[in-house]
Amino acid sequence: MVSPSLDENSDIAKYKQSRSDYYKEWYQKNKERLSEKRKARYETDPAFRQAVLERSANFKKMKAAGIDVKPDVYKYSFSDVAEEFGITLSMLRNWYKNGYFPTPAKYRGQLWFTEHQKELLGQINNYLVKYQVNRVSNVHRSALQSIAALIHALWEE
Repeated sequence: MVSPSLDENSDIAKYKQSRSDYYKEWYQKNKERLSEKRKARYETDPAFRQAVLERSANFKKMKAAGIDVKPDVYKYSFSDVAEEFGITLSMLRNWYKNGYFPTPAKYRGQLWFTEHQKELLGQINNYLVKYQVNRVSNVHRSALQSIAALIHALWEE
C-alpha cells in the first residue's frame, strides 16, 4: 500500500478545510432563510408542528428529571464526521443508503458515532481519496462492498 506523499497530504488537508469553510459560510448566509422556512412550515403543517411540540415536551421532561440518555461514548454527530472527512452530508448519507455501514446510534433525532466507528468510516473515505473516486464504477463498488463487509463485522467492537 503506497502512502500519500507529504504534498498530497497537505493538498488533501487544504481541500477538506476549504470545503468545511465553504459550508460554514453557506450556512451563515442562508441561516435566516432556513429559519424562516422552518417557521413557515411550523405555521402551515400541523403534523410538523405536533412533532416539534412532542420533541420539545420530551426534552423538557428528560431535562427536568436529569436524564441524559446519550452515552459518553457517542462523541461524533453525522455532521462532525462529514466535516472531518471533508465530504458533504449527502455523501455520508449515500454511504449509509448504500449499506456501507450499519445504523449508528440515534439520540434526539441525530445519528451519533463512537471514535471506533468514525475510524471505520475513515476506511471508506481513505479508499475514495486514494483512488480519486468521483463516481462509483463496478470495480470500485466491489472494493467498497468488501470494505463495507469489514465495517459491518467490526462495528460494535
